[in-house]
Amino acid sequence: MAHAQSGEATYKQVCASCHGAGVLNAPKLGDKAKWAPLIAEGQVTLTAHGYVGVRGMPAKGGNPNLSVEGFADALVYMVNNSGGKWTSPNPTTVAAINKEIEMQQLEIKLAEKHIRDANEELTEKIKTLDVAKKQVHLFGNAKVQMEGLEITAGYILLDLEANEIWAQR
Repeated sequence: MAHAQSGEATYKQVCASCHGAGVLNAPKLGDKAKWAPLIAEGQVTLTAHGYVGVRGMPAKGGNPNLSVEGFADALVYMVNNSGGKWTSPNPTTVAAINKEIEMQQLEIKLAEKHIRDANEELTEKIKTLDVAKKQVHLFGNAKVQMEGLEITAGYILLDLEANEIWAQR
């Protein structure tokens, strides 16, 4: 598959700044021990995961204009200089990489939604306990039910020592 730029050229322009020096624990070009487990993931998986961003690596190696094919060829160059024997992906392999990219992007979106939902739920339930003052602080959509009384507010302070409840919107 012919591309506008060789894998080596893309490596030098995009990848070398991290993979040449090992920035953020990036496997250095030529470090067979660090590359071996990554190469074992397989060309489709490693290419797709790297393309969307993985571990400390940004998506597309930090170049938003880098095509899947250009990224794949740069990865082939790095792998082949680090103990692997890959070839430039053919159309079938590119299609498999694209499918895996779609799956990774979907997983990322679902994870982001899960984090947002969990954060909203946590925000509603945040509370702190001040043992020394015998106080409980409730934040977010706080609710207290006590002796037939129900209080809902943005912030509620339960002073267990003074036997008082203070609420603020």
